[in-house]
Amino acid sequence: MKQQVKYAESILKPLLGSYICIPEMVAVTSNFLQSINNKVADCRPSARLHKTVDVNSKFALSLPDLSFLHPFHDEFKTPVYCVEIKPKIGFLPTSPWILAEEEVKKDVCYYCRLQHLKIKEGTWSEISKYCPIDLFSGHPVRMKYALNQLLENPQNNLRIFKNGELLYGAQGKSKPTIDDQISLHQDLDNYFSASIEEEKTVDEGALKRPAVQSFLDVVLQALLHSKEEKSPLQVKSSLPSQTCKASGFTKTSLRDSKSGNQKVRMLPDGSVLDVILQVQRLDDLDIEGVYAMYQKHQNMISATDDTSSEEGKQLDWPYEERKFLQRVLSSEEPVITQDANSVTLDDAVHKIRTFLLAGTAKDCSVLLAIQPEGTTDRSWNYPYTCHHGNKTYLYSSHIIDLDTKPSSRIPKYYKLNKKLVKVYNSL
Repeated sequence: MKQQVKYAESILKPLLGSYICIPEMVAVTSNFLQSINNKVADCRPSARLHKTVDVNSKFALSLPDLSFLHPFHDEFKTPVYCVEIKPKIGFLPTSPWILAEEEVKKDVCYYCRLQHLKIKEGTWSEISKYCPIDLFSGHPVRMKYALNQLLENPQNNLRIFKNGELLYGAQGKSKPTIDDQISLHQDLDNYFSASIEEEKTVDEGALKRPAVQSFLDVVLQALLHSKEEKSPLQVKSSLPSQTCKASGFTKTSLRDSKSGNQKVRMLPDGSVLDVILQVQRLDDLDIEGVYAMYQKHQNMISATDDTSSEEGKQLDWPYEERKFLQRVLSSEEPVITQDANSVTLDDAVHKIRTFLLAGTAKDCSVLLAIQPEGTTDRSWNYPYTCHHGNKTYLYSSHIIDLDTKPSSRIPKYYKLNKKLVKVYNSL
């Protein structure tokens, strides 16, 4: 646990800034841990019920309840809504290591390809039309389209809470029912209701009602707000705008809108999705190249008995963080060619560590806590506010689920990659 805290402090904090909270290690009792098991059991997907908290642990990591505003604010006694988004991988790989028979990876994102495998294996009953490339695009129209798709079919990528209690999300293997959608609209209508003119629009279902769409507009503002000055990473300067061919957005008239037709647009520097994407894009080899580095590392380690620099050969955290971070932030990182034999052990180790760091960002979650301004007192001075119509909302944004990824999973990632390509190419 101490190493998890150090990883957050030494590696993640410099890259993700104030979007993350450093966990605190605290002593716990078995009775307390059992109560946690009991409380979360009803909220977990059936496929994950076999995973429980170890009630024999003596310590745990403590974080503030980020489903509420942080810094904490309760001046107006209005409810706090929290949107949890697991955005997944926000870019298409361009690595030269990608084989010709796997070129589909450059056109269709990982999430959209994975959907077909999940349907085939019965994980979900219906394919989600959400595409991470739209959410990370920086185009407000595309991003709102992605948010609407998450509402329609959240799977495990979106949940909405009210005052810390689950308000809306997937139902088992299925998307929310019509009654769930109506209930969400009725709740949001109390604080995100639109003008009379807007209410006269054609009703296309509960999720298309103005109150729900106003709520998404506030969420979108929070996602686009720049909390940090700029990511310390220098990855984005040459990044082209990307589109996924499987996205429903590219198949609708929305792409012809003024906002959606701009060829060059990026997320604002320092916005929550921007800092996540910067870390994700540290993976410039894709699993094909990283697997070659992993094999080279394994072969070189097994071929030598030299133990003079074990730290330099270690793939998994902990390792010397200053040297690693300095190299990650360097703008002069050497290009790794497709010839694995020409790669040094030091370069192979660094690329694997960087891939695992990027993997943490690929699997993280964003928590947006949103509280409507009260009607009786406007003397607040909360640092993060946004406006929609004639209403004001306080919000906070954080990144969670930042567990380290072990190098032992690399062969599993490689096999899954092959499986995804095979399934998608067979459609």
